[in-house]
Amino acid sequence: MWRWLLIQISVFLTLTPNFCSASQQAASKPIHSSSVGPTSDEEAKILWMEGTHAFQHQKMKEASYLLQRYVDRYPGYPHFIEAHLFLGQAYFELEKYEDAIRHLKGFIAAHPSSLGKKVIEAKLRLGKTYVAAHKYEEALILSTELDRLPRKASLSATELYESLLNKSNALLGLKHPDRATLVLDSIWDSIEGKADPSSSKNLSTQANLLRLKLKNINCSRLPSSGPLDESQLRNQLERRGLCLLEALLNYRKILQNDDPKASIIATELIENGFDEYARVCAAPAPISHLVKGQRTQTEIRNYQNELRDLLTEDCKTKRKEALDLLNSWKGSLSQEASYSLAQAAEHLEKFLSRKP
Repeated sequence: MWRWLLIQISVFLTLTPNFCSASQQAASKPIHSSSVGPTSDEEAKILWMEGTHAFQHQKMKEASYLLQRYVDRYPGYPHFIEAHLFLGQAYFELEKYEDAIRHLKGFIAAHPSSLGKKVIEAKLRLGKTYVAAHKYEEALILSTELDRLPRKASLSATELYESLLNKSNALLGLKHPDRATLVLDSIWDSIEGKADPSSSKNLSTQANLLRLKLKNINCSRLPSSGPLDESQLRNQLERRGLCLLEALLNYRKILQNDDPKASIIATELIENGFDEYARVCAAPAPISHLVKGQRTQTEIRNYQNELRDLLTEDCKTKRKEALDLLNSWKGSLSQEASYSLAQAAEHLEKFLSRKP
């Protein structure tokens, strides 16, 4: 009994860091609208039932209001701690990441030594929320902590998959794309096909979106920054075009999973990747063998213009191949995914129709 009371107080203090000055705050800070009015056992029951019902039906705005009212008004009630887990998930979906972090940490604080299913779920969601809030250091620390747990006893294949995705995203956010790629590769090497079928589609979407981001970074490394002659420059830009064509395969997998938000992000990544490719083709770096003094400024300028036109045509060829590939997928995707596909195709087509 006393242990349970102490846990409730611990969660309350976690969620109210300035508890000692609460009376001083009350004079200057308005009371949360969900905490006013008389309380009753009946209202508590209704708030909990309707809040969880709204959550289960993906009505996150309604769920967050009802469950926030519940925790504000009924801190001593049976579902008080569990409500923080629901609120953390609801606020995440509403992109209110600071609120989500606060409630998820409160739920975890109430189970300091537990590795139960709901605690693992809360930690995985917290890691994902840290990434979304650009708190990459915190996400990396948390995912590393989970990765060090005894796997057979603590994490299922699906949970480990999600933890490693959080870790890879955190490393990418910290500008360590090569390390992020190694972590992501370890997922495909050891876990692919072992995830829970009910969650594998969502995890596949996340993994392919991350793979697409990393692929774009790898493609952008070409051409290299060192001195290049004409043949080397053309070869490296050719490889960059092929790299972007390979990225389209990840793009297709994302579209096939019918996740509207992921499809929008992926479409923007594809468009930006090909736009940057076109920019590099249109403004090539100076060729290494064109030494001043051996040619006039006019000869060098004319050569650079001819090279630019040549590279632009090479670039258009790759974009045409990309457009043909996108068009070949028409009719094989859902209506919503087809809309994203058409948007990407239209973007490539506009560039091809430009006059030199």
